[in-house]
Amino acid sequence: MKVNAAEFSEAVDRVSTVSSDRSRAVKLSLSSGKLHLSVNSPENGKAEDELLVDYSDEPLEIGFNARYLQELTSQVDSERVEFSFQSSGDPALMQDVDDTGSIYVVMPMRV
Repeated sequence: MKVNAAEFSEAVDRVSTVSSDRSRAVKLSLSSGKLHLSVNSPENGKAEDELLVDYSDEPLEIGFNARYLQELTSQVDSERVEFSFQSSGDPALMQDVDDTGSIYVVMPMRV
């Protein structure tokens, strides 16, 4: 999945405001050309956002700690980042589209 780093980070920030402080879990649901971000917290309610992305593989749902996603995207200098996913239980890789010398790994969470 290729996405604008700033737009992705802002969307993660928006939906994570309702997550519990302990887990900060955000669910990413990928389908062709779309990324749906959601958080469902029994204490604080529900938040959703959607972004247009470059993605054409099978639909995928995967959860991450919102803070980790924001920290990753803050490390890149270019406008776009690319995430690579194997499955919802495997680590995801992220790299700067313009600088392939650095690869970041983030572990998923159950959401």
